[in-house]
Amino acid sequence: MKRKFNFAFILICMCFQTLCQNDYVVLTYKNQGSPIFFLMDSVISVQRIDDVYKQAGITIGGGNTEWGNIKDGNVFFNLPQMVNDGRYKIVLYLGKQFSEFSFSGNTYVDKGLYIDVKNGKKTLAVNEYVLQNNKKFLERPYYPDLITASTEAIQSNDNAIVMLAHEITKSCKTDYERVAAVHDWVAAHIYYDFDAYRKGIYICDAVSVLNFRKGVCEGYANLCAALLRSLRIPCDVVSGYALGIDSSGEWDLASLNNDSNHAWNIAYPDNRIVIFDSTWDSMLRYEGGRYDADPAGDFTEAELNVVRSGKGSVSTPAKRHFDLTLEGISIDHRIMSVSEPR
Repeated sequence: MKRKFNFAFILICMCFQTLCQNDYVVLTYKNQGSPIFFLMDSVISVQRIDDVYKQAGITIGGGNTEWGNIKDGNVFFNLPQMVNDGRYKIVLYLGKQFSEFSFSGNTYVDKGLYIDVKNGKKTLAVNEYVLQNNKKFLERPYYPDLITASTEAIQSNDNAIVMLAHEITKSCKTDYERVAAVHDWVAAHIYYDFDAYRKGIYICDAVSVLNFRKGVCEGYANLCAALLRSLRIPCDVVSGYALGIDSSGEWDLASLNNDSNHAWNIAYPDNRIVIFDSTWDSMLRYEGGRYDADPAGDFTEAELNVVRSGKGSVSTPAKRHFDLTLEGISIDHRIMSVSEPR
């Protein structure tokens, strides 16, 4: 008999938190491994999760960039005057160096956050249509027996896949840790194939992506699913629209109606939901027939030599798009279908 679970209660616990403190409404946007943003009436704070980051800078609504050292895990910024209703874009910078005089050493820029102002009330912006659409998919029952199966594109029974999955996760104690380890390995060893993307000719099955160490988003997602399914951890491949390189960057009429342009994963370890996008967390690229790193990455010359040899990265990738909440995924991902073999 197929097992059936409904995770509505779990999703409620995971969702965007709204807390009332001292007459302020505090909204929290959280991605595991990324900063946590607290938006209050006149202050936005960035709470560090990864100790590697020492400094943060923030630009709101195209104004001047404020910066500050992260002390005791937090840095606070005063919001600029927002007298007009509308949407204000947030650009966040994170750096690995302390500085007393200026912002330096930025290694990560997040451009996917917005503040909506209406009648003087400020909220972090999530498109309501995208939010409800994604909620519908995430609240549906799922069938673990179906999404641990091997398929033509997700070859979870392949010997190389099975051996690698066990090697990657040999020190993990829980299925949640195994999902994180698979995400990290794929993001750190698979190169995004810009040559294939531009030609429109993709090889996306998990074994081929592993053999060639390159692929597009569907290849990343299929490899993650194959590795996790080989460990009997249920994992879906999700197809949808993301506000990436071939979009306007906003939920406009086109992006709300366009066909799928991206793929990512939903895994179900330890009776919970974990949404993750290993493609967007990868800083590796294959372009012009060469292996290389994304220019936005912070790699030493020695690390770049390893990356350019095609062996992947020696650094653990950031989990900016790992264990996303419903609101977190809805900022820039719209789910359109979830592949479950029937």
